[in-house]
Amino acid sequence: QFWPPPNYIIEACTVTKKPLVLYGQSFDGFAPEDEAKMSELLSRAAAIYTRDVESFYYLRKIGVTSPSLAFGPDGCFGIDVRDDAKASAWLKAHDLKPKEFITVTLRSNTPKIGAKKSTSMNPANPTKEDLAQNELWTKKLREVITDWVRKTGKKVLLAPEVDKEIVHTQKMILDKLPEDVKPYVINRDPFWNVDEAASTYAQAIAVVSMEPHSCIIALAMGTPTMHLASPRHGLKRWMFRDIGLSEWLFDIDADPADQFTRALLKIDAKPELAQSKVNRAMHTVNTRSKEMMGEIKEILDQQKSAD
Repeated sequence: QFWPPPNYIIEACTVTKKPLVLYGQSFDGFAPEDEAKMSELLSRAAAIYTRDVESFYYLRKIGVTSPSLAFGPDGCFGIDVRDDAKASAWLKAHDLKPKEFITVTLRSNTPKIGAKKSTSMNPANPTKEDLAQNELWTKKLREVITDWVRKTGKKVLLAPEVDKEIVHTQKMILDKLPEDVKPYVINRDPFWNVDEAASTYAQAIAVVSMEPHSCIIALAMGTPTMHLASPRHGLKRWMFRDIGLSEWLFDIDADPADQFTRALLKIDAKPELAQSKVNRAMHTVNTRSKEMMGEIKEILDQQKSAD
């Protein structure tokens, strides 16, 4: 899967002589025959900030020479929208008390709701390999949930990042849990807006997610998070290593489920230590983001002077 280049944007900026900045982007690679052309096009950008260092290395490797090419956190870290009232009401209705539950987010090989075309990440007709991955992933998530409930007696909210996962989470995870565990697990339905999700994550002990942006939202809300990533989903997973949270980044394909559980129980047992790690990571994010905004302001000021 090669990253689709925004050629039309780059060309438009060239024609109009407007500076182009790519902010917090991952670059999983271009087709070999496109690398030379993309290197030339991307070198026209006034600045490129890659949200993971691996993408930075890749762009350097293919010869990109943008005046400012550097690591820069995903813009989602700046999220500040919340709906505390709505989140608290829903949690209360489902007997989920603040800081007494975790959330778990699935990312399955399934089609988007109403999708007219298939993609490798959202296959309309999942292959045997796709289905095998779904089973591998959900088996590990079920193991983590089961161990968590049995060892702590605390609840689990199955929290969708995208609407398609509500039904798959029900069928692949909740319905297959042991009978003694099921009463402790709630599937979030109906789907929610991001402000309610953010307020919910703020009240969780930890957010365990295959989707990186749920992890980002959690960190922005001050909540510890564990990213259970598959290499299938690209380089973006490395952003958590690059902000200092490598111990909460896992390979869901290769790492055993008990490794996830141990890390989760450690967060629960030592909340102040976990909080300090969140604070340190967000300090890195905020410091770098401020630097990036300063550089972008300089670019815009130079553009005004030129005009």
